[in-house]
Amino acid sequence: FALFVKLPQFQRGGVGVSQARAHQPEAPARKLRDRRELDRFSQIGSLPELHLQDPNNVIRFIADYFTPRLPKEDRKVVIDLDLQVVADIPLNRELFGWVLENLIKNALDAMDRKDGRITITSRATGRLGQDVRIDVEDNGRGIPTQHQRDVFLPGWTSKKRGWGLGLALARRIVEQYHGGKIWLDYSRLGEGTGFSILLRDPSALDRNRSGAA
Repeated sequence: FALFVKLPQFQRGGVGVSQARAHQPEAPARKLRDRRELDRFSQIGSLPELHLQDPNNVIRFIADYFTPRLPKEDRKVVIDLDLQVVADIPLNRELFGWVLENLIKNALDAMDRKDGRITITSRATGRLGQDVRIDVEDNGRGIPTQHQRDVFLPGWTSKKRGWGLGLALARRIVEQYHGGKIWLDYSRLGEGTGFSILLRDPSALDRNRSGAA
């Protein structure tokens, strides 16, 4: 599918929204976030560089980013990590981090209870433990059964606002760019939802074969 990036909207009189916001105190932080998003989206459509690294480091980084921003007043949401020792995997840190961000944001949007919890786990899998499975689970309101098969379709969204491209783009990043797999593992109304990611390192099998020879 084609990715369309929303352009800045401008107010009447020629004053852009971004210009008006530039005078707000949080403008520097917003500019940093905007620059990071531009860096990520600039890689879509081209072949991103993958570097061998520990997926747990990316998970921790994203969790640390969200933790101080989680709701704490009218409702409380926590992120729990259960990360096992896993193999290094060829990753594009920026793009894979965006996938995790998207899954966490979706979990937050689905949270309708005062004691929200998002759990991210990682574990080794595969014949030689060379692959990595990552699960992102929440205890939110869940997805109706009739919509579960559509969650990765471009344009599908359960939100009042949004383009419905988040999960579709996440699948593209995981499966086309990283050679992995992402799927909806389960979703139960009133109980929560779990998404799973499988990351593979095709060269790991070759390295193990050559080492055993």
